[in-house]
Amino acid sequence: MRFEVRRPEDLGTAIAEFRVLRGLTQAELAEAAGLNRTYLSNLEGGEMPEYVRRYFVLLDQLGLQLTVTEP
Repeated sequence: MRFEVRRPEDLGTAIAEFRVLRGLTQAELAEAAGLNRTYLSNLEGGEMPEYVRRYFVLLDQLGLQLTVTEP
């Protein structure tokens, strides 16, 4: 699977889609990653920390795009 990430919100959607494909709940993934489930829920819902938004501004200014793929 390949997911084109054009906006910070797309990153959250990609995380959610890959999580579901792997049969994980938010709680399971959050625990495995050492995150609070609410934080993960917010990320999947498109709430990104300011530093992530800044990365996307930099990518945009350089004419680059982020792609999330399975290894």
